[in-house]
Amino acid sequence: MPVTLIELSQSINLEDKQQMVTFVHTTMVEVLKIPESDRLVRVIEYDSNNFYPPLN
Repeated sequence: MPVTLIELSQSINLEDKQQMVTFVHTTMVEVLKIPESDRLVRVIEYDSNNFYPPLN
């Protein structure tokens, strides 16, 4: 069973999060041919203050 990890640099609303998880899982089913029942997705949201843009 694949474990999918989605990391976000900011919090998003529950509906958007559910849509994103569904999209990622559906894509894995279609492209990687995993069973539909293999759905283990973790979403981790970080505080945006913990991210620093690259220096140019």
